Amino acid sequence: MGAASRLSQTLGEHMAWAIRIGLGVLFLAIIGAGFLAWYAGTLTPPQRAYHQVLTHERTSY
Repeated sequence: MGAASRLSQTLGEHMAWAIRIGLGVLFLAIIGAGFLAWYAGTLTPPQRAYHQVLTHERTSY
């Protein structure tokens, strides 16, 4: 084996690991997005009561 052959093999191994790591990160991002979508679908909107305060001028018609 020549030096160029060993270099290309080493670069190929590093590229294979980079692709594996990239696919792993992509997989985790997809799983995380799916979990967040599921979680957002189970939430109920907050129930708030709004009170309107009428001043004396508005009640004396």
